[in-house]
Amino acid sequence: MFSDQVTVSLRRLSMNERNESEAPRLLPTFPIALQRKFRETMSAIQRGHWDVVLQTIHFNPELLTAQSSVSGGQTLLHIALSQNIFLPEKVVVNMLKLCPRIIYATDANHCHALHYAASNGQHVDLIPLFLERWKDGASKANMDGNSPLHLAAFHGRR
Repeated sequence: MFSDQVTVSLRRLSMNERNESEAPRLLPTFPIALQRKFRETMSAIQRGHWDVVLQTIHFNPELLTAQSSVSGGQTLLHIALSQNIFLPEKVVVNMLKLCPRIIYATDANHCHALHYAASNGQHVDLIPLFLERWKDGASKANMDGNSPLHLAAFHGRR
């Protein structure tokens, strides 16, 4: 799906940590080496190689603030939550610990991590983790006007 031949344009997210509702700004593109690391980490996520993901983000936490243009502006957290495979809570906890503001990041459709968790039946157990860190996240609407609560109801989650 994401071949090495695809040029991935990654950008750094810059978020005003004092005003969590402010939309992220995109900063200059990442160096080629980090683009390669991002692609490798996306591949590890898609394969469920969580030890590789944890090790990579530990040594390259700046990858967590990157958004990929080939996957609709998704961060690694969005990508992990969009997979229909088991996602260990420790991976999400480590991502949030290394980059707490990633919880506020939106993709091209203005979806937060909470939107992904609410939409994907594999990850509903992670919803309390997100709400504990950002209670207002449950009411944030995406580009279609849907909040995570709307998406959970639409997809039959409780």
